[in-house]
Amino acid sequence: QDVPFTKIGDAMARGTCHASGATPMRALVATVVAVGPSERLAAAAEALQTLGDAGTVRGILISEGDNAAPPARVAGNTVALHGLKPSYFNNAVAALRLSSLPTLVWWRGGRVDTLDGLAGLADRIVLDYDRPATASSEDTADPIWSRAAMLFDDCAFSDLRWARLTQWRALMAHFFDIPEVLAAAEDFSRLTIAASD
Repeated sequence: QDVPFTKIGDAMARGTCHASGATPMRALVATVVAVGPSERLAAAAEALQTLGDAGTVRGILISEGDNAAPPARVAGNTVALHGLKPSYFNNAVAALRLSSLPTLVWWRGGRVDTLDGLAGLADRIVLDYDRPATASSEDTADPIWSRAAMLFDDCAFSDLRWARLTQWRALMAHFFDIPEVLAAAEDFSRLTIAASD
């Protein structure tokens, strides 16, 4: 159901657009905000709608655009703002989140400066983006993590790419379980890994 921004709370309270037809639970446990380019929000929309239908979280989807006041689409406990101007992301999240409960931002990419306004409103930002191609394999600086590092005092950050490396990191750690390698561990002072993202 498309509603004006000022009527989002009323539409969610009525539950008139609850996708499953079930009565929404009144006790939500968190707000999950997915932000980024529209093409990267389809999977996030499905996940948030499932959580919203279960009555566990308030889901907020915000795609980038140039509209200062896009219509809001409400479905159960999920709100979508399509084409919102990035400078208004923090205002939208501040108005829609459940302020007394944890807020997690699922950052799917887009303008890196949107992290600044979101970090002050979120308990954690989970980075899930396609790393920009670098000019050369020697250029390893990631502008997203460079920006995130400046915001560590405001918010906790996680990166799904790091989580995807869990098996690889475990294998490297087990490498030192080999007695010969462990005995030579003091001789190691540097490890260089060359790979794609």
